[in-house]
Amino acid sequence: MDLIEIPDKVIYYHRRKETVFNKADLKFDNIIKMTKSRLGTTLYMALTVMKESEIVARKQKGAIEFVYTNNIELNYKPRANEDFQYKFVYNSLFFPLSGDWNQYMIFLPLQKGPLGPLKSPDELLKYLNS
Repeated sequence: MDLIEIPDKVIYYHRRKETVFNKADLKFDNIIKMTKSRLGTTLYMALTVMKESEIVARKQKGAIEFVYTNNIELNYKPRANEDFQYKFVYNSLFFPLSGDWNQYMIFLPLQKGPLGPLKSPDELLKYLNS
């Protein structure tokens, strides 16, 4: 199972503006690949629920958002040998690129806590700003 499905578009929030990448854009595929490469072998749900105001604040500090036309349903097992799984229904994945939440993948609309930890976003940031 692929944890991150290919979005319909990617929005890069930076310097208080938005850059939208569609499937036809040259950087689109690389942004997806680089984001997927940040996933570790095991991700856990943070024991917190974010507020909408926190998402807005992180957009101003730098983030990417994978936007889907239709809702995506994900049943995620942190460990293959466990029966327990998280269930998410979302239409957007939000990835802060700076600050204290830059190691997490946040499901929108907001629901359970975000999944993490993710690897550093430094390489992705360099690519986005090139």
